[in-house]
Amino acid sequence: MDAVQPRSTPGVTAGHHFSSLQICPHKAWSDYFLPGSLKADPPGFLLAMQREGIAHEEAICQSLFPGAVRIPERISSDDRQRRTVDAMQAGAPAILQAYLAAEGRVGIADVLELVGPSSESATGFLYRVGEFKRAQKLMVAHVLQAAWYTDLLGEIQGQTPTEAFFILGDGSRIAVPLAESSSIFSGQKSQLNALRDPAARPGPHLCKACLSCPWRSVCIPELIATEHVSLLPGISRAMAERLRSTSGVTRWPVLATASDEQLLDYGIPSRDWPLIRSAALCLSAGQAVTRQPLNHATLRALSAISIEFGSGASGAAGAPPPQAAWLENDGAGPTRIEIAPDWTADLSPVAGRTPIVVYGATELAITHRLLRTAGGQSPHVVDLLALIENFVHAPLQGLELAQVTEYTNPALTCPADGPGRVMAMRAVINWLAGDRGVAA
Repeated sequence: MDAVQPRSTPGVTAGHHFSSLQICPHKAWSDYFLPGSLKADPPGFLLAMQREGIAHEEAICQSLFPGAVRIPERISSDDRQRRTVDAMQAGAPAILQAYLAAEGRVGIADVLELVGPSSESATGFLYRVGEFKRAQKLMVAHVLQAAWYTDLLGEIQGQTPTEAFFILGDGSRIAVPLAESSSIFSGQKSQLNALRDPAARPGPHLCKACLSCPWRSVCIPELIATEHVSLLPGISRAMAERLRSTSGVTRWPVLATASDEQLLDYGIPSRDWPLIRSAALCLSAGQAVTRQPLNHATLRALSAISIEFGSGASGAAGAPPPQAAWLENDGAGPTRIEIAPDWTADLSPVAGRTPIVVYGATELAITHRLLRTAGGQSPHVVDLLALIENFVHAPLQGLELAQVTEYTNPALTCPADGPGRVMAMRAVINWLAGDRGVAA
């Protein structure tokens, strides 16, 4: 952290701070104090989800709020606030991207929906907050964000609505009474207020959310350099803080060499000792640390496939059409399989293979389509990216294949072409199987 200079004063509190706090308090602190230039690029799968979310939101707006006033995003904050209040005073039926601000606080609601005229409102009309979510069910962070927007809305109109509503991914509309979450909301606001002190920095802690966090390029090097105890799975933030405050333990090698009596004194339950010790052995040997045991023999038997994309118009998923598939061969270079424009391909080299493995949802969908088009009995297809995301506990800079390869084997560069990706996938597979990431 010495090379990173945080701002001396925090940024404004926004709705996203509540979701950040739910994930990691250090993420919320970083949102306040770290410059945006330090943010890492979103991983590809997150960009795809964001595109789907935008499309979902636009479809809802056109279907349910066709005559709504939309507040432009590319104007000053003062103008956005002024236009929002003007629309409220005019009694607009709905206001999209409503900008709600007060000193040190801001919120951008997906929609403000008109409830009706109100003599008690400073604007002459009463509005309520609505949010669009692609998810099929609500999360706590969704409700807390809506409560935040509702608080700001209440300050503007002089009346605070008692509920907010959500349009979910299946098109259903759910009204949520905000009183039910008021105690949680108050507690979260207090925690965020405490984090607005630069000295309140919680410090990074390795968790599953680190893989897609925009601050991972700042936190991950610090976790590695300090040999942080969270590099061992099962060490929660609360446990790490207890180890630090009561025993002065902050480094995982200390736990790796601790006796049963010492681990007991540290307050670590005996059921966690085998996991901690096996994880420490893997870390020391440069092998994969996993949250659950993996079958190494099954991993070694996987056959890697990588898709080669041609040039030309992008498909619905935003990628050029597939041109070929590269299939790993034992003891030889990968086999190139041509893919015709009608998705036909000679998949005879795949026949009889043990489960094959691809990298990422895009290649997974393409491979499944190729197998369906070819007909016959298809092998099981494994997504290596999903396997890493769900099982691996490691300080990765991200989930792109090049980032995983860089961590598992720094001496191996991951080329962008099909054969190079197959080689990189084999190195990652072998690393998962306990072979230190070396290529076959």
